[in-house]
Amino acid sequence: GMNRIKDIDRREGIAIVEPGVVLGDLHAEVEREGWFYPPDPNSLKNCALGGNIAENSSGPRALKYGPTRDYVLGLETLLIGGEPLRVGRRTRKGVTGYDVTSLLVGSEGTLAVFVEATLKLVPKPQAVSTLLALFPSLDAAAASVLTLIAPSLMPRCLELLDGTTLQALRDAGNPIDPRAGAMLLIEVDGPEHVTEEHSQRVGAACERAGAFEVQVAANPAQRDRLWAARREMSYAVKKLSRHKLAHDIVVPRVAIAALLAHLTESSERETIEILRYGHAGDGALHVNFLWDLDEQLPNVSRAEDALFQKVVQLGGTLTAEHGVGLLKSKYLPLEQSARLIQLQTNLKKVFDPKCLLNPGKIFPTGHTAC
Repeated sequence: GMNRIKDIDRREGIAIVEPGVVLGDLHAEVEREGWFYPPDPNSLKNCALGGNIAENSSGPRALKYGPTRDYVLGLETLLIGGEPLRVGRRTRKGVTGYDVTSLLVGSEGTLAVFVEATLKLVPKPQAVSTLLALFPSLDAAAASVLTLIAPSLMPRCLELLDGTTLQALRDAGNPIDPRAGAMLLIEVDGPEHVTEEHSQRVGAACERAGAFEVQVAANPAQRDRLWAARREMSYAVKKLSRHKLAHDIVVPRVAIAALLAHLTESSERETIEILRYGHAGDGALHVNFLWDLDEQLPNVSRAEDALFQKVVQLGGTLTAEHGVGLLKSKYLPLEQSARLIQLQTNLKKVFDPKCLLNPGKIFPTGHTAC
């Protein structure tokens, strides 16, 4: 329910939606009108906008366009007692009072219930070009990332997949050259002539960085096939082992190589498989711990602890787009001071005095009403 696109204002470039609208459906509707809603988590065919807003989801295109928060102008909400509260605006600019809208975006359902969202749209790009670059090793692919995000190139997507991930794709029926130890999936957009030129320059930069093959999608159907494999990645990875634990983290782009080296050492030390892929262009990676035997769980826990300690040490953050939730709440003090955490828990109690909304999420406070 609550899945209506209530309005697409073509003159102002805004959409009014209910929280049950599936993201892919919104994409299709606004693009028919010549507009564009950039946030694109890979679950776009299934995920709803209410969840996207609650988690401040992003996806591959965030490299150029930014996350969901950048496109939420206003929200119609219900407070825990049922009182309606409208926050934000319909205009592109506005600084009246505190930015409560941005506070609610990414609040993981802990502050209020969303019933309507006002979203900003941008003009639909005239052209899109998708490239696939195969590298002999993960190190070579990771080293090329900094080259590819130069201001003169700046793709809208820059996805990194490691060797184990590529094998999962091969096992799922995708014909990927067995020589490839890593892959970059890259996308550029803009005016027709600019996009074609940028695509050629990005391809040349990949070859200079060590790619042994660069493919360019010849048409939209081929581009969709390239992305289909990436969007199904999480499902393909689940088939590799009995157990899977997935985390999304972010480090500065200059620290990606150091984090990958840490994960290789951690995998060898703990004798578990650690698979890596994600949005390398903005430093966000999905780290997957895979194991089969129950007695390996302590090894996984040690590797998980070491991951978050390393991320913070490198100047990164615990979560890119999936939120803190329950699993990461114990790691919050690694990144944030006790004073900051206390300030946030006080803020929650202003909205939700009895901590009834998603109790235990973000801050491990338990469910005080039961």
